[in-house]
Amino acid sequence: MRFHTLTSITFCWLFLALALPSVARPHDGVSYQKLTAAGVPIHLVTVDLNRSDLVIRPVVAPAGQRYTVGQFVKAHQPLAAVNGTFFDTITGVTVGNLVSEGRLLSEGMAGSNLILRRDGGTELTSSKRNLGRYQDWSQTSFAIGAGPTLLADGAYVLDPRSEGFRDPSLFRPRPRTAIGVTKENKLRMVVVTNGVTLWTLAHIMKDLGCHHALNLDGGSSSSLTVGGSTVVAPQRKLTNMVGVFTVDKDAKLGRAMGVAQERASQHYERGQEYLSLGWRVEARSQLRQAVAKGPDEPTYWRAAGVAEESMLNPTRAVTDFSRAAELFLARGDLVSAEESAKRVLALQPEHLVANLTCGEALVEQGRDDEAVGHLEAVLATLPGHPRATDLLDGILYRDKARETIKSSGQGFDEICRALKFG
Repeated sequence: MRFHTLTSITFCWLFLALALPSVARPHDGVSYQKLTAAGVPIHLVTVDLNRSDLVIRPVVAPAGQRYTVGQFVKAHQPLAAVNGTFFDTITGVTVGNLVSEGRLLSEGMAGSNLILRRDGGTELTSSKRNLGRYQDWSQTSFAIGAGPTLLADGAYVLDPRSEGFRDPSLFRPRPRTAIGVTKENKLRMVVVTNGVTLWTLAHIMKDLGCHHALNLDGGSSSSLTVGGSTVVAPQRKLTNMVGVFTVDKDAKLGRAMGVAQERASQHYERGQEYLSLGWRVEARSQLRQAVAKGPDEPTYWRAAGVAEESMLNPTRAVTDFSRAAELFLARGDLVSAEESAKRVLALQPEHLVANLTCGEALVEQGRDDEAVGHLEAVLATLPGHPRATDLLDGILYRDKARETIKSSGQGFDEICRALKFG
């Protein structure tokens, strides 16, 4: 029986090797290769992050559930995907940070986070003793938290225990999955089916030209799919994967994003209650979860700022109030935008964004005289700032029109037309 089982497995691997070429390209910006790095056979997917038609997304199973690779492929149809961050094999709860379009879908506090920003840049941040809720993901397109960290800024930094990793099995040779980025903005997703150590994995990622690199959940979870075909099958079901998609066929994350938004509202309500009771630490924890899961809601940011201010964290409070002001202004809530911006300025009077936001909100409310000082403060820091200049020019234009009205007796609209076209 054992002979037949091994024979079947061998046949399946042989069939797969014959079915998939050593180099495959499911998209012009995505390639798959079987090659050798640091003397080890590996599976490699490379993604050109410079392309605007590709996105990286975490794909997740519904809370408490686990999917096969085939189920993930059927549900989301990625160009390519590897297994993602860690999860509790008993409860199915994901225990690493996963972020999509600024929204925290799950959180952890070990290792590091590989972040792809909305502006196209990449960075590596630490999660050491720092839950995902306490990090600002609002400008993040995609992020995954895992570890241990293999490379940072091109240097080996492997120090698992200092990053919170204690599981003895992590240090033994085992199948591995890793993710990294190069200075040229190429994403590398690697699966090693042979048992290797973390140091060997770090050398592999270095050989592949990675600038930053993270170990992902490996061992029985190691898996890879390319072009809809399973290249490496895991030995268990998964809660999450990292997928590559075209922008017109993005991951179907509506349910996960909706759950995160619903939880954000719950955290906000609980945080407000704790603030009213004077439970500052508890309130801060809840409100940080609210902004992490609902980054597009300005009331969450404002409440988080109040909590940070109560905890004597003025720098964080300034960030929160400033973000609230910008979002309120974008929504047309001028009174709330002004109020939030002034809370920033009470803590940091020269804050450029707050002065600009406050000035714009005041102009839109017809309070030109109050707006001038804020706009001039912007120009004192950044002479020629286009938005501040336009707003001040508008104020001067209206002042000139009013003076002309006083001297001519003509109507305001008529004078404005004359000033503009005369």
